[in-house]
Amino acid sequence: YIIIKEIVEVKLVTYNESPCDIDMKINYYMTEAIGYSFLDIQFDVTKEIAETFQYPRLLFKSKMIFEGEKQDFANIIQKVLWPAYEMDKMMDLANDEKYVTLNKTDFQLIRQDTAEKFGLKNYYSGFAIAGGMSSAPASLLFLDYKNELGDKWEEISTSGQGFYLKKDHASIFCLKEEKYYDDVIGFIAEKEIEERIIYSFKSMCSLWLVDLNFLEFHTDACRYMIKAEGLPPTLDLTYSTKYIKEYLEKRRHAISLVHKYLDEIKYAIRNLATPGHTHDEHLLQEETEITNERILLLSFLAMSIPMLGAIFSPEFSTSTKIISAGVLFSLPVIYLIIMRIQKQLALKNNVKTELKRQYNSLSKMLIKEKQFAEKIRSYDVIPEDLRETLIAYHEREIENTEKRLSKLEKYK
Repeated sequence: YIIIKEIVEVKLVTYNESPCDIDMKINYYMTEAIGYSFLDIQFDVTKEIAETFQYPRLLFKSKMIFEGEKQDFANIIQKVLWPAYEMDKMMDLANDEKYVTLNKTDFQLIRQDTAEKFGLKNYYSGFAIAGGMSSAPASLLFLDYKNELGDKWEEISTSGQGFYLKKDHASIFCLKEEKYYDDVIGFIAEKEIEERIIYSFKSMCSLWLVDLNFLEFHTDACRYMIKAEGLPPTLDLTYSTKYIKEYLEKRRHAISLVHKYLDEIKYAIRNLATPGHTHDEHLLQEETEITNERILLLSFLAMSIPMLGAIFSPEFSTSTKIISAGVLFSLPVIYLIIMRIQKQLALKNNVKTELKRQYNSLSKMLIKEKQFAEKIRSYDVIPEDLRETLIAYHEREIENTEKRLSKLEKYK
């Protein structure tokens, strides 16, 4: 992954609606895997704040000085975490007219251009680009070098190395020995990345469309699952046997769920008419039609031999011979013309059916987008700036969907 040290200057001026004056150090981590990024936010707090600290209080009930003005702390998401993804530019690319024909969108080309221009690898699932953007709290680490946080912790390191996990919590840690700081930060960073990768692949498995593109997805999923099987490596820090057992048991269970999803998809591939099977059947049908046409031509030639004899017979008049020859040679031409017209009509009907399906699908999607945008407007708990950013994103999606629907209006 890439680390950008102290990417912005931020001062926390209120926490949970209470005044404070805390300088924050923010490091930005961006990973290659699934485009996952996170913020490493470091700051000093009092013992009272540490003992009652909650992410919602920091995100939704705290203020900061950022870019010279006082604003909600939650704006750190849209103004620091998200901009690196250049979502506006990616949306413009995905909705470019050059990728869209009347009945098809070239998602594979969109995916390739996105990787080339933005360095983000998306997965193509047959009818859309799989993926999206979201944010969630990560692990929390307290640096308690003066041993002030009491006995609510369970040591997970060995030999008194001072690395603790809060009781009944899976992601709140405490370090009491400063010399192990680098090891602990590395452990937590790797842990977060691996957990998000497992979660993302599991989520995409549940939404995956069975098609040939699954092969690349399956290969990447297995590769990342293998990397995530053990504990993140550390230089000096070691873990207690109990913690190792609990950590590995939980991790193996999460990975096994991903593999079960993958097995279910593979089972579906074996039992459904996937694009691969359909492609083979289409080739077989084309070859069968060519063979039938050749048999028909041979039958025609066999039947035309007596007629050719009659044409060359002196007993028939010249006009009769010309008419017979015209009929004889026009039959295969008429047959080929009828077959071509039949195929064109079938193709036109299939395209019309597909466009009607797309119209209905996009109509349902548009309704959901509008409903979701209205829900976001009603979420007063979300700070106004962040809420407006989310609404603007969905309104842009609504605009693009309506534009596409207008082109399909006559097929509804």
